Amino acid sequence: MQIYGAALAFCPTRSELKKQKQYWKERLPSIKTVTGVRETWDPYQVLDGHNHAVTAVAFSPDGKMLASASNDETVRLWDAATGAYKQTLTGHNHTVMAVAFSPNGKMLASASNDETIRLWDAATGAYKQTLTGHNGGVTAIAFSPDGKMLASASNDETVRLWDAAIGVYKQTLTGHNGGVTAIAFSPDGKMLASASYDRTVRLWDAATGAYKQTLEAHVSLQSLSFSKDGPSLMTNRGLLILSSGIFGACLHEERPTCAVFANEDWITLGGQNLLWLPTDYRTECSAFCNNILVLGHASGQVTFLEFVYS
Repeated sequence: MQIYGAALAFCPTRSELKKQKQYWKERLPSIKTVTGVRETWDPYQVLDGHNHAVTAVAFSPDGKMLASASNDETVRLWDAATGAYKQTLTGHNHTVMAVAFSPNGKMLASASNDETIRLWDAATGAYKQTLTGHNGGVTAIAFSPDGKMLASASNDETVRLWDAAIGVYKQTLTGHNGGVTAIAFSPDGKMLASASYDRTVRLWDAATGAYKQTLEAHVSLQSLSFSKDGPSLMTNRGLLILSSGIFGACLHEERPTCAVFANEDWITLGGQNLLWLPTDYRTECSAFCNNILVLGHASGQVTFLEFVYS
């Protein structure tokens, strides 16, 4: 059933299958629309998107805008409701690894392997400032919940903290023995977590930068976010459960059981496999907001899937 659903969802928009509406109506009922699918079966069709692989996608806080980052050294802005392309931001001279909107949606930050972070006006796309200081590619960025602080992670094995309003460097957090791959603030903004190729997650006091705890993940983690209602960290390898407060941890390699989640070749809903992704639509990165799941692909394409719940 999942393979049949995938064939219906991802077949080209001009295919005979799509023209036969009685068949198209038999797609999985929870998927309302799919934007960003090829028009024909032609494997050489030029897609409206990046020129190289998409490395990161992020929604604005209000869910109306999407930013995508790419190996083509650019950031693209999209209308999240329609999937329409809006603007390209240029200036980095290496792969853009991460993008993040400030909590008020007014600022966009992009991080690159050129060892810099660039700040942009999210509404106009105007360039504002470049933050320098890392000695390796910048792999991840995150704003604190109040928007006052920006954290950046790097292959130089450090995390840097910045004043988000004026771009002033504040502090460097050291201790990892490998490139730092992901960072996240806790919902209350009091804690910062960083994951590394050294297979650990380190916890820090976000206000002072003081080191608090090292958690053994035993695998390299590429994404990290605090849960909103429990003592756990969501990662690309499952839930990192914090036991006994922060004095221990156990990684459960299971998919999140809430909302929609994209993991390699499957989209899941409520922890259950929902839609198998054909090879051309396997995800390099994903983001979910307001019933819209966005997938970034190695082709440079960005796909929007709108879900409905019965």
